[in-house]
Amino acid sequence: MEGILMREFDYTVKSIVGLHPRVAGVLMHLVRDFESDIILTNGDKGGNLKKLLGILHMNIQYGDRLHLQISGEDEEVACQEMQAFMAQNL
Repeated sequence: MEGILMREFDYTVKSIVGLHPRVAGVLMHLVRDFESDIILTNGDKGGNLKKLLGILHMNIQYGDRLHLQISGEDEEVACQEMQAFMAQNL
């Protein structure tokens, strides 16, 4: 994986309902198509976005500041799509 950098960004949840199960399911389907690892951190909780239960256990609420780290072959595209998803759904 020579030459691959990690992409990172922060996002503050604007959705009043936070991350509910329907949106978490859509998010999981989006990330499964990427080869890159996508790690989400919410405070002291974190995990791979490809695992639905891990996402739901983070209990993401309105106002939470999320941190995403994306690394892998398609990280640039994954980062762009994740930023767009967050802006539209969270």
